Amino acid sequence: DKKADTHEPLTHRFISQAQGENNYFALENLPSAVEGCKSNALMRCCKDLGIASDLWDPVFIRQFKKQHAEEVWAEHILTKKKKMIWTRKDVPIVYPFKRTN
Repeated sequence: DKKADTHEPLTHRFISQAQGENNYFALENLPSAVEGCKSNALMRCCKDLGIASDLWDPVFIRQFKKQHAEEVWAEHILTKKKKMIWTRKDVPIVYPFKRTN
């Protein structure tokens, strides 16, 4: 099954419309599929309008990560598994992870 959704950013007038689609295989996955559709459609609108191109520009991504993000070790509170995650410097790590040294 597929879930399809449209997204129309508005600034007091119609400017763009795009359709996003995402596969799902069980009803419990439907909310994630809907969010994927919305994100996909919004990205398509942005590309059509020529805005937010930095979101997929590797040079911008490297510069943004260097200035605003850090890669830290985090531990999953329930499973105790550790992994490296990227986080913004000004945003604390939240449940289900906690920062480790």
